Amino acid sequence: MAISTFMGLETNKRGLTAQQTALYTVGHNISNANTVGYTRQRVNLEATHGFPGVGMNAPMLAGHLGTGVTSQSITRVRNEFVDKQYRQETNNLGYWSQRTDAISQMEDIMSEPSTYGLNAAFDEFYTALQTLANTPKDSAARQVVYTKGSHLASSFNYMNKQMTQVQQNLKAETINTVDKVNSILEQISALNNQIKQVEPNGYIPNDIYDARDLLLDELSSYLPITTESTYSGGLAGSDAEGALNVYFVEADGSKTMLVGSDKTGTQQNGKDLYGKSVASRVELMTGQAVDANGNGVGGTAVGNDDTFTPFSGIQVSRTSSTSVAGTVAIDATTGAATLSNGTTNFIVTKDAATGKYQLDPSTPGTINPATGVITVTDPTTGATTTVTPTIDGSENITAVKFATGQSTSDGITFNTMSMDKGKLASYATSYGYTTQTNSSAPLVTKGFFYDKLAELDKLAGEFAKEFNAIHTSGYALESATPASAFFDTTDGSPIINAANIKVSDLMKDFNNIAASDAAQEEGNGNIALKLSNLKTTTIAGLGNTSAGGFYSKMVADVGTEGEKATKMAYNSGTLQLTISNNRDSISSVSLDEEMTNMIMFQQAYNASARMMTAIDEILDKVINGMGRVGL
Repeated sequence: MAISTFMGLETNKRGLTAQQTALYTVGHNISNANTVGYTRQRVNLEATHGFPGVGMNAPMLAGHLGTGVTSQSITRVRNEFVDKQYRQETNNLGYWSQRTDAISQMEDIMSEPSTYGLNAAFDEFYTALQTLANTPKDSAARQVVYTKGSHLASSFNYMNKQMTQVQQNLKAETINTVDKVNSILEQISALNNQIKQVEPNGYIPNDIYDARDLLLDELSSYLPITTESTYSGGLAGSDAEGALNVYFVEADGSKTMLVGSDKTGTQQNGKDLYGKSVASRVELMTGQAVDANGNGVGGTAVGNDDTFTPFSGIQVSRTSSTSVAGTVAIDATTGAATLSNGTTNFIVTKDAATGKYQLDPSTPGTINPATGVITVTDPTTGATTTVTPTIDGSENITAVKFATGQSTSDGITFNTMSMDKGKLASYATSYGYTTQTNSSAPLVTKGFFYDKLAELDKLAGEFAKEFNAIHTSGYALESATPASAFFDTTDGSPIINAANIKVSDLMKDFNNIAASDAAQEEGNGNIALKLSNLKTTTIAGLGNTSAGGFYSKMVADVGTEGEKATKMAYNSGTLQLTISNNRDSISSVSLDEEMTNMIMFQQAYNASARMMTAIDEILDKVINGMGRVGL
């Protein structure tokens, strides 16, 4: 068996085809040099099997003759380890950049030190009281006290309103972020399905991989994630990257699947061959915290957009679901009624002897109209659900609002979620969230804006309480009876906070402002002096600090947190940029390099073409020139 006469043509034809493929790939790289997320592609050239093959009739040749080259595959130039580093740092940057923005808004509201801030309002109020202490009969001095007191109350109102508005904006942004995350998950799932259709046919869909990796980069800014490749089956080669399972990484390192394969598909070594990729839904659970007695803390039930409803976790489910929050109507006067929490029905009956509403014994718990608290204990897990009913005059339970914070078994709660990982966690920690150490422990509400609003309420309430206590121990001008409270509420509530504090309408008659500590002593300014001394007087309810000291600590805490967030955002941004540059040096398109490759492949193509010409000339001599001696 001899070498084929036309073997040289086939060998060099393979060279032409391989170099042409390489040139086309260079052109594809150049075309996408400015495409976001594009990864440089490379043709993996591989020598074809030599001649002759192994066999009994193989001819004896001087060596194993080469038969040319083939384009074994076209793959992306990418480093998986660098990708992982980039996504981890993108996650950190996402958290700290959003945290910096939230704290910056808080700093803008406080605007300290400033001639228009709360500290200035306190100082002006104390100065007015000092003046009144010196001239207690002066009507103008009394008017200034009323004006500066109203200004102080308005400053509290304004700060509360602005903080609440920013907090609600954070809530809206968080909800939008969840929608964005779900959109990304759905897109990744769709791309996984495309990949699983292409790879089993022996192809490598590099551009689809790029689109998926770009989405993963974006997703990593919102959540801490990790991925796992799954085998597509069929003719998928070793260079095929497969569909990806995407997992949410919790604080303890455990994983919750966000995108995964449908488990109804054919299995091979635990991997799906043809099952469709499905995306889970990420849902925020919101609600009010409850104390050990089941009493609401920090807000009202879910659904009231005008009140604070902190996040209690994010829930991942394969089908869209909701938390246990809900409202149901119940009328138990005629006997049994059904109370539903969205997943379980509880039979409610009225005990004639006690007058209490008893839940079915299979789900222990009681409804007590006297306290308005319903507590249900799951007999399997021991977890409790607390609901608060609205009761009409006939003792019927007309509406029940569930105090949320109870997640489903596959939920991600803020007990297990890393609170410093990604934008979603940053939004939640800025806005407010509920958490508990275990299923039987009371829920606790935390959060940057929640904490600062609570501190502002505490400052307003405790200061007003102390001020009113002193004021009511004094006497109005020319009065024989003790003075009324100086500070009141705009909503009639007995509890003063930053949102409702105001100067009592009774003080519009400036003579009702107490300055004297004795009845009908016009020149007595002892009470006014004592009130002005509140500037330095410690208040037990404020941790034995003065009102000014308490507020200064608030401002200092915000400044410290802001400085920390700014530095961490800068450090994360710098590190991410370094990793990004490293990744670009590996994966991005360099026009200089591509032009060099173009020349290299072009010359190789020309050389292969020249070899074909040489072989053609040889064959022409053999075919047309041999056997013609003497002609």
